Amino acid sequence: MRTELSFSRTSVANSCRSVLFCVVFAAVPASVTNAQSIAEGLPISLDADSSIFDRRNNQVTFSGLRISQGAIGVEADSGVTTISRGANLDFADSVWKFAGNVRIDIESARIRCDAAELYFRDHTLQRANVEGQPAQFNDAARRSGLPIEAEANKFEYDLTKSEIRFSGNARIAEGDNEVTGADLLYDIDQQRVNFRGDSDSGERVKITIVPEDLKRRDDSDR
Repeated sequence: MRTELSFSRTSVANSCRSVLFCVVFAAVPASVTNAQSIAEGLPISLDADSSIFDRRNNQVTFSGLRISQGAIGVEADSGVTTISRGANLDFADSVWKFAGNVRIDIESARIRCDAAELYFRDHTLQRANVEGQPAQFNDAARRSGLPIEAEANKFEYDLTKSEIRFSGNARIAEGDNEVTGADLLYDIDQQRVNFRGDSDSGERVKITIVPEDLKRRDDSDR
C-alpha cells in the first residue's frame, strides 16, 4: 500500500584563492540559480511505499520515500521526521532524515549520497546536509561551459545562499581542470570556489589545469 500526501503553503579562504579558481573554471551564469526561490510557494508532494507512526517518540518513518516541490525532488530508501505534539505532518518547520540510496535533484543539479538531513521552514527547503563515501554532486546542464562535478565525505548545501560547502577529501572538477582540498566552498550563482587545505591532517590544496592548446593537441592525436 502506497502513502501519498500533498501539502500547500498556508571566510573559508581568502579572496585571491577565489579569483584563482575563476581562472581555472570560467565564470559563467549558473543553471541552478537561487535554488530556494524555484520552489518557494509551490505545493509539496510526498509519496511512499509505506509509513509507520511511532506514537511514543512522535516520529513517522517512511519506506520508499519521494518528496517533490517544483524543480526539487528527493528520493530515499527510508525517511523519518518528528512531529510536535498536537501538530500534523507538515513542512512548516521540520527536519527530515533520509538513508539509503539518497537522491536529491535541484533543477539540473544532482546529489547522490548515503544519508541526508533536510531542513524545511515555511514549507520551503532551506538546507541539506549530506554524507557519503563519497557523496557526489553533478550539474550537467550549465548554460555554457563543461559540467561541474564534485565529491566529498560531507556537503552542506545552503539553498538560501545558493552555496555548497564540501568537506573531507573534497574535489571539484570542470572537465580536466580540478581543485582538491580539505574544505571547498562553492558559490553556485557566481560560479566561484573558495578553498583551503588542512594543516592538522597535512591535506593541501591541489589545482590541476590543462591548457587549451594541450587539449586540442590531444584531441587531434586521437
